[in-house]
Amino acid sequence: MLELIKAVLKTGSASIANLLISTVTVKIIALVTGPTGVGVWSLLRQCQQSAVTIGTSNGNASFVRGINQLEGKARSQFIRTVATTYLCMGGVVVVGMLALSDKLALWIGSLHREVILLLTLPVAVGILREYLFSLINGMRAIGRMAVLQIVGPLSALVIAYPAALLVAKNNYSGFILMMLAVALVTSAVAIIFIRRADWGIEFQIAPFWTAESFYRFARLAGVMAITGIFAMLALFACRVLIARYRGIDEAGYFDVAWSLGLTYVALILNAIGSYYLPRLSAMSDHEQAELVQHVAKLTVIGMTPLVVLMILIKSWVVTMFFSSEFLPALQLFQYVLIADYFKMSAWVFSIVVIARGLDKPLLIGNLMWDACLLLGVWAVMRFDLPIGSVGQVLIALHVFGLISYYRLVQKTLNIHLSRRIWLAWFAGLLCVLGASTLMWNATTVNLSSCWLLIVAGLVPLVGMEKGELATILKSTARIVKR
Repeated sequence: MLELIKAVLKTGSASIANLLISTVTVKIIALVTGPTGVGVWSLLRQCQQSAVTIGTSNGNASFVRGINQLEGKARSQFIRTVATTYLCMGGVVVVGMLALSDKLALWIGSLHREVILLLTLPVAVGILREYLFSLINGMRAIGRMAVLQIVGPLSALVIAYPAALLVAKNNYSGFILMMLAVALVTSAVAIIFIRRADWGIEFQIAPFWTAESFYRFARLAGVMAITGIFAMLALFACRVLIARYRGIDEAGYFDVAWSLGLTYVALILNAIGSYYLPRLSAMSDHEQAELVQHVAKLTVIGMTPLVVLMILIKSWVVTMFFSSEFLPALQLFQYVLIADYFKMSAWVFSIVVIARGLDKPLLIGNLMWDACLLLGVWAVMRFDLPIGSVGQVLIALHVFGLISYYRLVQKTLNIHLSRRIWLAWFAGLLCVLGASTLMWNATTVNLSSCWLLIVAGLVPLVGMEKGELATILKSTARIVKR
């Protein structure tokens, strides 16, 4: 438990710093280039991220799992095979972008062909960055991962203003330069870390690819690639449906609620996940069961005050990240916040499914989830229901996901969470529902409701064993002082 908390403190603080730096960067872009520049920046980033996802087969989780399941020469062979696979897939993606540059430029937003040609550079280096980051994650170098989470966004911040000035003159190569700087700096620092580490990895010994290692990687990576691409297409289709039935403004409100719901959730999930998946992949069944208990407990304790805080300041968050013109997004965002409580709970068990390599349930579950979301959005639009109904669909899907993953983990590992953890979970849920009910129609931050946050921070502690809280607080204090 203490090792888990130590890892969470390192990566969690890095994630918060990452978010703050990225927020300042976007603010600089917005002030210098205006709404058009922000729109082009988001489109180019989405295009780069999608290309990198395809180039890596969305296989980072499979890579991390494989590293922790193998040792010695088998591990080194696996690492070389994944490197060769990323190199080949990345080459295909880059060549495809070069060949289709004219069509991509028109599809993204009437950009010049040269912009797409330049975009291949941050895509290629971005694939290298993902490989190096996943390797360091797989070796459980948490401190080095925390540094990597900061140096990339920091490099973008350093050149944000001059790059934005270029964009203001209709020279979008400024954005390409920013993305390339992030990928290059992160990759360079990662290479330095790996060269200095004594991990016993043999990078330069043939063969550089074997069918056995590729099959181990591709079993899960193939599932993640299919589900990742389908999820992107389903979300895109949801945006199109909303824009077609309700107009661009309503589609914008949907994007605000969706993106904000993802951003803060990523803080706690990334902080825990960087330790959770690699550690879980290397454990026996009994050890896995014990770790799941600890992670479930820590997630409840962390996510309850976080969700309640977001409920209390939701109007301020929308105004800070966007503007007061987007306050109508609160109609959907307040449902998204409730759904996030179930989402983070389900995530604890979904990582077990990935670590155990349960490919078929993962594939079917994710495809069904995204298909049901698309069907739900269509039904809301078709029958002219309020946009908040999309949030109700989201809550139902995450509840279903939580039940499904928990039942699956029960059968696989025979895990039954303790009564204390379930008591803490239901107490946290009551805090979230109570805060949401009291703040349902609020469009401003009400400081008199801060007592809700105090309650949300204390109530989940009922899940702690006797004396456990005092031990953790003392150990955490020592870690922070270091």
